[in-house]
Amino acid sequence: MGQESIYILKRDGSQQPYDGEKIRSAVDKAFRAAGLIDEEGYALRIESLIQTELCHRNSQVAVEEIQDRVEAELMNLAPQVAKKYIIYREWRTVQREKRTTLKRTMDGIVSIEKNDINLGNANMSAYTPSGQMMTFASEVTKDYAMKYLLSAPFARAHAAGDIHIHDLDYYPTKTATCVQYDLADLFERGFHTKNGSIRTPQNIQSYATLATIVFQTNQNEEHGGQAIPAFDFFMAPGVRKTFIRQLADRLLYAHSLLSGR
Repeated sequence: MGQESIYILKRDGSQQPYDGEKIRSAVDKAFRAAGLIDEEGYALRIESLIQTELCHRNSQVAVEEIQDRVEAELMNLAPQVAKKYIIYREWRTVQREKRTTLKRTMDGIVSIEKNDINLGNANMSAYTPSGQMMTFASEVTKDYAMKYLLSAPFARAHAAGDIHIHDLDYYPTKTATCVQYDLADLFERGFHTKNGSIRTPQNIQSYATLATIVFQTNQNEEHGGQAIPAFDFFMAPGVRKTFIRQLADRLLYAHSLLSGR
């Protein structure tokens, strides 16, 4: 049986003709990862050995079996290189599992399965087109954050359920989430918006208007719920200022009546 008659069974169930160059390339990469040069020609020797073995077999060979054979030969010939090869195989396995998991997640959103992902947001229905798009974006962003932004210990802890990173999909935006406002501080010092600055209000109408502006402005700047923990307490100075102003106006008016002016 020649090389052209050897077929490899891939992980997805498809068949692929045997390609010895892939074995040689993998071994060369392992040597480079170990900071070594394959001066003894181990890559060619290992590939030739595997090809000879496969030529005497009449059945398909799984890609994992070939990789196990390469790993075993490297352990005999160059253990330090075998370590790099093993690490790379494990990394590729993790990456494949991640892609497969994301694919299943996307399929579940498309078919609107009743699962934790589609039911996870109490403020948004995943059963509407816009809700589906938001869920797609959320899950892809979570996957990105887990793979590329979180440090490995925290990513593993979150995946294992040892910790829970709330609103992980918004982690890449670096936003705060779910805040309560200290309106007293904002009213006293004033604040800045995109279109200008806001001074300390002087009546209850301005206090109420600015409270609305605070909500609207911050909703554009961050994610999550917003609340004012003591709204009546924060608005009380506005009531007092309005009362004093209106009382003064009435006293002046009464004085003008009494004085005949």
